[in-house]
Amino acid sequence: MIPGSKKGSTLLVSPLGLSKGLLYSALCHIQPHHLFVITSASAVDSFDEIAQKAGWSGESTIRHMQDPHSGFSEAESLAGAALPTILQVDQVVVNITGGTTAMQHIVQQIAALVKELGRPVWRVALVDRRSPQEQRDNPFVTGELIWLDGEKESNNI
Repeated sequence: MIPGSKKGSTLLVSPLGLSKGLLYSALCHIQPHHLFVITSASAVDSFDEIAQKAGWSGESTIRHMQDPHSGFSEAESLAGAALPTILQVDQVVVNITGGTTAMQHIVQQIAALVKELGRPVWRVALVDRRSPQEQRDNPFVTGELIWLDGEKESNNI
């Protein structure tokens, strides 16, 4: 076990854009102990509702991007903000879906950092096959989880 970590603890790293359903689905599937969210000032207000609807009440760290659309250069500072939690958990799951392209780039950079540190990391994508209007009308329907780095036993998360 990693010194200072909680046995079996999982960190979910995820973007949060204006679509509530992707983070909701990630929380429902992964049920992490810790959550690191990259979001914008306009999207952050939906976080509490998403967590409540998912029945999730773990520890969260929320970071706002200064420029959620073209702030690719914010990756290093945001990855640094995630580092203390990364070092305290046993495994990291990175949701690459949701938010802006810049947010998705940053969560991918965090996944690369976790891998460089030699820590267990899995990337996932979430898919909602309903129409865009259905997704807007009822975002709190659990979508499909796709493991991008090979299958993962759900009881290991």
